[in-house]
Amino acid sequence: MNIVLIHPYIVVRDMGIYLSEPLGLVCLATYLKQVFKEEVNVSILDLYAMGAGNPKRKGNMYVKGIDDEVQIHAEISKIKPDLIGITCCFTGYFGEALEVAAMAKRLYSSVPIVMGGTHATLEAKSILRDNSFVDFIVCHEGEIALEQLVRSLRGELTIESIDGLCFRAKDKSVVENPSRKLISDLDILPIPDRKFIDMEHYKQYNHRLFNFFRKKPIATVMTSRGCPYKCVFCCTKNMWKRQYRPSRLEKVFKEIEILVSEYGVREICILDDQFIMKKERIYEFCDYFINRKLDIVFSNVAGISGWLADDDILLHRMRRAGFYKITVPIETGNAETIKFIRKPIDLEKVGKLVTKANKLGYWTGAFFIIGFPYETREQIMETIDFAYNSELDFAHFFCCPAIYWYGTI
Repeated sequence: MNIVLIHPYIVVRDMGIYLSEPLGLVCLATYLKQVFKEEVNVSILDLYAMGAGNPKRKGNMYVKGIDDEVQIHAEISKIKPDLIGITCCFTGYFGEALEVAAMAKRLYSSVPIVMGGTHATLEAKSILRDNSFVDFIVCHEGEIALEQLVRSLRGELTIESIDGLCFRAKDKSVVENPSRKLISDLDILPIPDRKFIDMEHYKQYNHRLFNFFRKKPIATVMTSRGCPYKCVFCCTKNMWKRQYRPSRLEKVFKEIEILVSEYGVREICILDDQFIMKKERIYEFCDYFINRKLDIVFSNVAGISGWLADDDILLHRMRRAGFYKITVPIETGNAETIKFIRKPIDLEKVGKLVTKANKLGYWTGAFFIIGFPYETREQIMETIDFAYNSELDFAHFFCCPAIYWYGTI
């Protein structure tokens, strides 16, 4: 059985937009390989990486990746797939994922197409209802559900028995199976095997994804899944059901050692939603790399929650281990908006945290969102004033008239 997992191209207005490694697809491919061994041939077709280095104009936009249907058909035909999987994590790139699905169905009309990722999870029923060329949606965590879908296609299970799967029945109605329990022990999953993707591409371009970096090449890792908080604007709480689950640190250490020794990586960007959730775990993480004395540094793209990072011992130890940047997702400088977004942050304490971090030599930054529902001009100005009057080295403003989107509120 041949399975291809596709990372679609993207269409952007700004050529300076980049994507990091498709770790979700790498995790799925590695897991399927571990479970089925030689019985299943798994590959990743990374349309983004194949052409992102040479973007092309499309009206007033730019295509990053391969979007030519003839070329895409040729690549898929090399694999002769029995199952086609397509990732759709970001709402902004949903259209491109659908275009790839339609292209694949035109080439292989009888081959089932499954989509997964955050956007696909939160809009599963509508995607199947409105797009006849998509056959299945794997919702939330994908490894076990995708394994069982493969087993179903091999005649070992019924589709109806697969928790976490949304599908179209014979009468064309959309069926949503019961939600799947998240994996309680992430250590049953193997270390993501980057050989499934073109790491040379990501080593060359990853540093452009992050506005500020210390060393390159950069690779991304995920040491835990989920976040227990309920920020109103964030879909993480619904994707991961507010369940924080860490991987065993020995496994994390091995993954990072592989990235350093086999790929020459010099900066590790941690993608966890709540990396410092368990402080004792972070102390152990830091002690390991303090003792190893590797020529690497660490950053955390999602930022570090201010109410967890206000710890002198933690800040000192992280700095010694190679963390050089503290970015705090503050979001707003207005007390009423803080209540509305349900974020447990104290602006006065954040200011003190930034002062401490600066003294320790960290680069300090913050994320802010402009345009929450019901936000007034005066409240927006409070956010801007807070940022400019702080001791932050840099601030990222996400400016958009926020709307309620399924999966956030």
